[in-house]
Amino acid sequence: MRSVIRELLAGEKGVKILQISPTGNDLAEEEWKKWLNYIPLFQQERINSILSKTAIDLTDDEIEELRIYKKEMKMASIAKIYGEEKIDKKDALEYIDYANQRNLEQIIKRKLTKEEYKKAIEEAQQLVSDLSYNELKDYCSDKSKHYTELSMVDSFILREVSKKVKAMSNKKLTDALSYEIEKNELMRQRSMENASKKYIFNKNC
Repeated sequence: MRSVIRELLAGEKGVKILQISPTGNDLAEEEWKKWLNYIPLFQQERINSILSKTAIDLTDDEIEELRIYKKEMKMASIAKIYGEEKIDKKDALEYIDYANQRNLEQIIKRKLTKEEYKKAIEEAQQLVSDLSYNELKDYCSDKSKHYTELSMVDSFILREVSKKVKAMSNKKLTDALSYEIEKNELMRQRSMENASKKYIFNKNC
């Protein structure tokens, strides 16, 4: 995969080949950009507290927390220009590797409070319970059009609902394929039975 990416990047600046975190709403790139660039107040306060310490006073956990934070900030700056001609090819490759090697859900969980995370999950479940499949599709379509304007909680709700819609869509497709297979098998059996009956009839004549 990396060799293919390098070949594509070598031929054109700004090539967009990010294939990450599909939820059925075609917002993978926007999601990563939004969540990487979001720094909640509690996280900023935590980082400021760590930075106020001397290096010798930092714990291993704090050092790791700083490392993750600095990496996220670097990826956030790249995400802002991903797909544009001015992006450096090396940065694009680093960003693609970063996104494909991580779970956006974990990043989201770190950036929401427990209360926000719980609220989003509950509201998403309520929407899935109250709305039909087509209504859920319309909900996702409408919210996706205004994704950049959504709050972080609403963005997560959209992600959760979109995942459910995709699962429902896949199930409908699987059910339809199963029905076609069963129907074709039934027709094949009937055809064989009719052919067998015709053979017996002709033989008896």
